[in-house]
Formats: sequence, structure tokens, C-alpha cells
Amino acid sequence: WKQRFQLEEGQYYLQAGNYKKALDAFRKVEKQGGEWADDGAYRAATTLWAQNVAAPSDEGAAMALEAISRFVQEHPQSPHAADAYLRLGNYQFSLHNYLQAAGAYKRVLNAPGIAADLAQDAVWQLLKSYQGAHEYDAAHQIANQLLRQYPDHPKVVDAQLEQGIILKEKGQY
Repeated sequence: WKQRFQLEEGQYYLQAGNYKKALDAFRKVEKQGGEWADDGAYRAATTLWAQNVAAPSDEGAAMALEAISRFVQEHPQSPHAADAYLRLGNYQFSLHNYLQAAGAYKRVLNAPGIAADLAQDAVWQLLKSYQGAHEYDAAHQIANQLLRQYPDHPKVVDAQLEQGIILKEKGQY
């Protein structure tokens, strides 16, 4: 119960914008180990991420990126791994590092117990990453996968249009 309480305490401080106290609470949970250690590590990493969003800096971005990367290395089976990989993918995508982003999005899709909304976000971003990297064969496969596996995807019409663009780029249209 103590760890669960410390997680809630950290969430309270995070919502109040007190990143230092939130980080302290989450890191205590992580250091204690046990069943809540991955929750503490994940929340510490996302706190650093939120802190950098609130006050962007090169140092803050590096710390947040390192914390998320360390989290996925140390807790690959965590239920939070998919979300962490999605953050890494989005970060790489924003830097136009499309192949690195694609690698992260594939890990989201391969994560255990992935939520449907996370999978839908990841498959769409994977498609856009391959297109950005001009990997049209891979993009075509992912577009087909999206349409086959996610017929109710909110961007199904966009995916159909992307298929046409991909075929045109491949010289098959």
C-alpha cells in the first residue's frame, strides 16, 4: 500500500505542476522495486517529459528521452511499454527520423496487451513514417494491414487515399 500511496502522491504533485516532488515520489517507488516499480519508473519518465513540455530545453529533452529509453529497456513487459514506445516514435517522427520512428511504432504494435486505440495510433504513424522515409513497399504493406485489421479505424478513408499515393509513387497507378 505504501508504494501505491506514493504513486498517488506523485500524481497529486504532478497535477499541481510540482515536478520535483512528483519525481521524488515516483523514483522512491521505482527504487523500492516490487510490483509497482515499473509504474514508478514510467511515471518518473513521463514526469520528465511533461516538465520538458512545460519548460522546453535541450537538457530537459535529453533527460526525458533518456528516461523513456531506459524505461523500455528495463521494463519491456510493462503494460506501459507500448505508450513509452509511442512517445519515442512520436519524438523521432517530429525530428523527421522516420525509420527510427517506424522501429518504435512496430514495437508498440508488438507490445503485450496493447490497447486498441494505441494500436490504431501506432499503425497510422507507422504508415506515415514509412512514407516519410520513402519506403513505399513497406508503407503499402502497412496500409493494407491497417485496412484489413482495423476496418473501423478513424482514418480508414485517409488510408485508402494513401494507398493511391503509394501506388503512384511506386509507378503502379
